[in-house]
Amino acid sequence: MKRRISESALILPFIKRCLIEDRSLLLPSRDECELDVRTYGKFKGLMESIGGRYVLGQNRFVFDFDPSGLVARLGEGENYARSLQFYPTPPEAAALVTDHLQVGRGLRFLEPSAGRGALIEAILRTPGLVSPAIDACEIDPFNRELLCSKGVHLVGDDFLQYRSARDRKYDAVVLNPPFRGETYMRHIEHAYEHLKPGGQMLFYAPSAWLDAERGSRAAAFADFVTSRAGVIEDLGRNAFAESGVRIGTVFVSLHRELWDLDYTRDSLPVETFESLPDTLELAS
Repeated sequence: MKRRISESALILPFIKRCLIEDRSLLLPSRDECELDVRTYGKFKGLMESIGGRYVLGQNRFVFDFDPSGLVARLGEGENYARSLQFYPTPPEAAALVTDHLQVGRGLRFLEPSAGRGALIEAILRTPGLVSPAIDACEIDPFNRELLCSKGVHLVGDDFLQYRSARDRKYDAVVLNPPFRGETYMRHIEHAYEHLKPGGQMLFYAPSAWLDAERGSRAAAFADFVTSRAGVIEDLGRNAFAESGVRIGTVFVSLHRELWDLDYTRDSLPVETFESLPDTLELAS
């Protein structure tokens, strides 16, 4: 019986035969190494996922940064997405930001886990937004280099260590946090601290907290969100499928009210509310 060779087993030797020249990845010739159509499609998607663009007629991918470090890690078999919990926001999901974002002139925005800038681009596409100022945090050095090449203003790497001055809070915070464990809760709660009174936060998160057991950490997080949310939209399990993850996901829009001026993560209540607020909109 023939054993099917995995695509990764074919892609890794192919990557190792590629050459780095300036900010380009030169592919091996067909005589030297060739992939079948399906496997090449996976390889092409992998290169695009780290910022590469294929140049027709030149047999190469070009980057806005030196890709040698990332390519070396991929050549050793590293799953880049899972190692950093990095799952870029697909265009359809990112479009929700454009649909729900408050607009105006000279607003200040924060993107706490900027990745390669998908949500920043969604912010900039929002009609009615004039001269926005966008700050970002990003922990991965390669993504940071790519963001700098796009002119993004980086204010930190590990967002959970970032502190904004009281007089430098943001009109809006937009984030797709790491989904693993309770990490997304900590990111969202910390992001809320950076909002001005009346400021808006838009975020994506796993949906499990909506059915959390009373008295649990997730139930306290659910109370925190639902008592402030204007929109909670169920995106199903496939919203991030093209980025390599299938998990129940929601999109949330909420505002920081004037009564909530002194909120910090440490003040998050342990008890849960008996019911959802009347103003909550559950979108389908």
